[in-house]
Parts: sequence; structure tokens; C-alpha cells
Amino acid sequence: MTLLDMNNIRRIGVPHFKTQVKRVRSSNYTFLSSFNEFIDNVFKKTDSINILTKFNNDGNLKSLEIHDNYNKGFKNINQSNQDNPFNFGHINSSHSVDEETSEFGVGMKAGALNISDQFTVLTYSKECDKYYKYL
Repeated sequence: MTLLDMNNIRRIGVPHFKTQVKRVRSSNYTFLSSFNEFIDNVFKKTDSINILTKFNNDGNLKSLEIHDNYNKGFKNINQSNQDNPFNFGHINSSHSVDEETSEFGVGMKAGALNISDQFTVLTYSKECDKYYKYL
């Protein structure tokens, strides 16, 4: 048997989602830093961001809605694995572009995990086919 015996190579795979959640929730995110993660990628691309907050009877935040008019939606939303912006291992060529705000591709997901139990995104995208549609 050689050192490169292909039958003995183990598949490592990606980090389990539970380990990502634990790691992210033990980081230093605050409500404000999480909120900034939700708008930083669209901030320079739109001229309108609307924020709607709802509170429960105890005065605690029940929901936070952020709406913008960026008409291209999430780029690569229909891609798989590291090409999808909702993947914790998201890789995008824009991460090395100084004018872009996304450097590591984890901010929005990390922010959501730190301040919420549920995170829902509705976006408008043309990448699905030849027509724009909501996802």
C-alpha cells in the first residue's frame, strides 16, 4: 500500500450546522452589529431601506422587517453549496473587492443566529430563469 492509496482517503465534509450555530452564538455580536449585517451588502446598492419593528406586550422585540428596493435581489440565490449566499461557507469573488462590504460571507447568517429564532428572507431574482420572481 502506498501513501496515496485512494481507498483510504477519508471524506472530511463541511462543518455541521450545529457547530456553526454554537460558534456564532458565542461571538461578540450585539443587536446593533447584527442589524448592520442585514443591511451592509445592500446599503450602497439601493436608495431606499425601510425598517419595521413590532414589539410584544412586554415591550420585547417581536419582529424586525427590513425592506429595500434593490431590484437584483440576492445574487446566486439558486446556486448550491459554497456558491449560495445562505451557505456558511459562501465563497464569492466579491469578497476580495475593497468596494464590497462582504469579506467572509457569514455576516447576515451570523447576525440572524445571534438575535433571532427565525429568519425569513423574501427576495426578487432573475437568476431562476428568464423572468424575475419572488423567492
